[in-house]
Amino acid sequence: MNEIFVTILCLLSFGKDVTGVYRAICPTQPVEAEEGDEVTLPCHLDPPIDLTDYTSDWERVDLKEIVYSYRHKRHHYDAQKKRYRNRTTFNLDGLTRGNVTLQISSVQLDESGPYRCFVPDLNARCALNIIVVPKGQLSTSKRGDDVSTTRPPATHVTKTNIKDGENKATIAMYICLPLVAVLCIIGVVALFRRQIIRMIVEKMRGREEAKQEDEENNPEETKELKESRL
Repeated sequence: MNEIFVTILCLLSFGKDVTGVYRAICPTQPVEAEEGDEVTLPCHLDPPIDLTDYTSDWERVDLKEIVYSYRHKRHHYDAQKKRYRNRTTFNLDGLTRGNVTLQISSVQLDESGPYRCFVPDLNARCALNIIVVPKGQLSTSKRGDDVSTTRPPATHVTKTNIKDGENKATIAMYICLPLVAVLCIIGVVALFRRQIIRMIVEKMRGREEAKQEDEENNPEETKELKESRL
C-alpha cells in the first residue's frame, strides 16, 4: 500500500503545471450596478498566461450556480445555469493575456451576492461581490466608482510580460521537480530497506520456529546432540 501511495504521489508531482505559481486577481471592493444594467466581473491572472487551453469557470458561490463555463477551447453552455443563458459575454481573445473577465447583462436584484472566478488546472481563484440596487438608486458618484471598479484589466499587456510570467513558472518547475524527485527516491529507498529488514526478520523467525518444532518432535535426539556438544 505504501509503495502504491509513493508512486501515485510521484506521478501527481510531475504534472504539466505547478499550482500556486499563478494568482487570480479580482476587485476587493463590491461591484455595484442598477437593476437591468450590465455588470462587469473583472478577473485576470498574475503573472499573465495564455489560458486558451485551460478550463475557466464563473460561479455564484452561495447558490453553487455555474454562471459561465469555458471548456475545451469553447463556451460550455451546457453547464451554465438557465437563468444566465444569453446574458453573459466572455471575450475569448482575452484568454491569451490571462483575462477571464465576464459581463452579465440585465442584472436582477436577486443576483446580488458573491461570485467566484476559478481556473482549476492552476488552482487559481478569486471572489468578488455584486450589489444590485433598484433603478435610479445608484448615485452619480457610485456610477463613477463602478466605471473604474468594473473596467476589465488593461489589454495592453505585452508579449514580453506574458513571456516573463511563463519563465517564472518554468523556473519554479525546474526547482520543484528535482526536489520532488529526490523525495520520491528517498521514499522508495526507505520502503525497499524496510521490506528487506522485514524479510530477514521473518526468515530468522521461521528458522527459530522450525528449530523449536524439531526439538519438540525429537526430544531424545536433541538431548543426545546437546550432550555430544558438551
